[in-house]
Amino acid sequence: MRVMPKSDKSTGLTQEYFDKLHTFFDSNIRGIKYTIYGVGFAGLVLIARSIQIAKVFKRVEDIPAEFISKHVKLQGNVCRVQPFGVLYVRHIPIITSRWKYWETKEEQHLLPVKLAFLDVTPAGNKWLVDKVTNKNVWFTLLAVEPGDPPAAALCHVKLQRNFLLNKSINLELVKLGLCKISSYEDLKTKFSLSTNVYQSSLLDELIQAESHAIQKKIGLWADMDVQTREKTLLGKAVRFTKKILLSPFSAVGWVIKKLRR
Repeated sequence: MRVMPKSDKSTGLTQEYFDKLHTFFDSNIRGIKYTIYGVGFAGLVLIARSIQIAKVFKRVEDIPAEFISKHVKLQGNVCRVQPFGVLYVRHIPIITSRWKYWETKEEQHLLPVKLAFLDVTPAGNKWLVDKVTNKNVWFTLLAVEPGDPPAAALCHVKLQRNFLLNKSINLELVKLGLCKISSYEDLKTKFSLSTNVYQSSLLDELIQAESHAIQKKIGLWADMDVQTREKTLLGKAVRFTKKILLSPFSAVGWVIKKLRR
């Protein structure tokens, strides 16, 4: 009687298991496909629920705290502009329906949005009315106005131009000299400048833009005398240096930005 080698025996068993598995898949292919589709669909539903792709935010308190901490970018249409640069935005979710669209047209469903870090002048408010009213914008959530309930969402707002290019309204207003950066003491109560990279980076850009507007006497800085302008620039420099020292993330970003120039 011929004895089969152990290696041949194990190979035969492996082949047998493989054949059985292949037969099982062949005979149950439809059920397996439906199971995979079902699991995939359930996963998509869970993802959709977590990011709330169809949720329309009608009040600041409706926005999840996680959205603000992660600086989620939302889309909307600016329906009107109130004094001090408060934009009343009709939030447009990722997935919307005709019923939801008309529901959010109602006045009480407009989301109050403020331009982060800025004190908007009357001239700046007029610019917003002329340039932003009835326009679609993207607004990145940075923080909320202190209060119970919160008065407004503090955001980095960008005017929607095309798929690849959007204009920062916060930065544009500063460049045109139509607003100024809020006091550092005021900013500390609303933002996490010493630990938040996104907030700190945006503030860096705004400070540089404001310093340029002051030097060039643009907008509200046009009538400023030399002594006052130098004093203001010195104050900005001190505030900028203080923020750099308080924020290691901002300091690294600032050095890299300088080296690239």
